[in-house]
Amino acid sequence: MADLHAASATRTADVPGGDQDLVAMYVVRRGAWTLGGPPGYGDRTVSAGQFLVRHLGNLTAFETSAHLTAKFLVLPPR
Repeated sequence: MADLHAASATRTADVPGGDQDLVAMYVVRRGAWTLGGPPGYGDRTVSAGQFLVRHLGNLTAFETSAHLTAKFLVLPPR
């Protein structure tokens, strides 16, 4: 689990590599976190007061707004 506090907007320049078999939960308290989706499904934005739980087969590109406050929880799928 990680607590994230970002003063400025952040974006990955490229899709992070590596295969994963994880379940991730993104909980956004302030700001927004946009996560790249699987091919053909588009990006998903998690805004303040929302959360997203999803299976990660591969890590995806992401972007955050300035002044983001969020929690990121990763669990093995089993």
